Amino acid sequence: MLSPLPAHRFIPEWYKKSELTLSDGETPGLRSCMPYFDAMASGWIIRLDQDLHISVDEDGVKHFKWDEDSQVLHARPLELGKYMVPPAGYSHEGIAIYLKVGYKTPRGWSLLVTHPFNRFDLPFMAVSGIMDADKWNTPGNIPVFFKSDFIGTIPKGTPIAQVLPIKRAEWTSTWHLNIRRIAKALKQSRDNHKGNYRKNFWVKKSYK
Repeated sequence: MLSPLPAHRFIPEWYKKSELTLSDGETPGLRSCMPYFDAMASGWIIRLDQDLHISVDEDGVKHFKWDEDSQVLHARPLELGKYMVPPAGYSHEGIAIYLKVGYKTPRGWSLLVTHPFNRFDLPFMAVSGIMDADKWNTPGNIPVFFKSDFIGTIPKGTPIAQVLPIKRAEWTSTWHLNIRRIAKALKQSRDNHKGNYRKNFWVKKSYK
């Protein structure tokens, strides 16, 4: 079993190679967008604990195999999720990935368990769920859709889910248009175009 690790340790290489600014040297690029980075770097990552091999036979049937004796996938009846619509380009095999870790949060805290944020490069898409992990602590499983055209091996250690703590609280929302606040924010952005959010608003997060 591979233990969950902080998500900031799984920032992909394509993000590290992405642009800090555009060709004009002034316009912020992808790596300047802190909300995008925070999504990928927050919480913890659950990893695939062994290699998973996917093949297709001559009849077009997809087959899943793994190297170890412990089961990594769980076949679910297709009718269990027949109303779930797969993302475009993904197939619905009624497969879930076993989780071999349980969760325990302080009282009043739940966990969002979801596909690793912004990781559309992975050959599968995990569904999302919120667990009241202060009351329910046993391991579960995560239904996944695999890319229809993917054939190959998903290596051990691949991120399969991202976990974020959520404080449960009752909210009463109100909505109004604050013209002055919007105008102030736009002016500040124009006056300090490069890195305005990071310099003036962003708060560093820590997950250990």
